[in-house]
Amino acid sequence: MSAQDPTVEAAPRAGAAGFFVSFEGGDGGGKTTQARLLGEWLGARLGREVVLTREPGGTELGRRLRKEILHGQDMDPRTEALLYAADRAHHVASLVRPALERRADEGGHVVGASSAPRRSRTSPAGPSRACCRT
Repeated sequence: MSAQDPTVEAAPRAGAAGFFVSFEGGDGGGKTTQARLLGEWLGARLGREVVLTREPGGTELGRRLRKEILHGQDMDPRTEALLYAADRAHHVASLVRPALERRADEGGHVVGASSAPRRSRTSPAGPSRACCRT
């Protein structure tokens, strides 16, 4: 193969770090679809596994939290924001970081979709539940 061959250019360097791409936004914006399409394209292009995930819900704990946040009883905005923060911390520690720490030739790439409201960090009104229904 020559240096002009795109498969050679697309191959990551041995020992190169993996990467994490996250599509974020409100409900119905196509985050999950775009994450899936990018993951499939990268997997085919790199010839390696790409971990697909979502937040909340990418882990067993995340699935339980997602169910409570989206379909459980009403909760105050601070509680909701803390549950999203707990899911993010667990998601990164148990799924994203371990995938990224694998050597690039064994996988090490993560593509995700996030519905966690960013408004909770900047707005005194707290998160908007409407942005998170899926």
